[in-house]
Amino acid sequence: GRYHAISMMEVVFASPYFHSGSETESFNVVVMENFAEESINEEQNKFSSKSKDDGKSTKRRRGYAIDRFPKMKEDEIEKMRILKIERQITENEKIRMAHDEM
Repeated sequence: GRYHAISMMEVVFASPYFHSGSETESFNVVVMENFAEESINEEQNKFSSKSKDDGKSTKRRRGYAIDRFPKMKEDEIEKMRILKIERQITENEKIRMAHDEM
């Protein structure tokens, strides 16, 4: 593209929780990495008298797109949600206890 380098790849994920029962599943992923802001600014400002040192970052950013999300076992998803909530409750209790000791 004009503003992005585009890479396409096949990625293999492994999980014991895939709905299909397979240990691994393949997915197509598109990675878009923007060209450095500096080169974009140069093209956009060809005829401008602005300084090239405009303070903009030259850090490259990446975006990802996957063709489909892995379908997971519903009961395993629910177990992970419960575990996450229990961990958050425990962390909140620790914070509350530390605050009460002050």
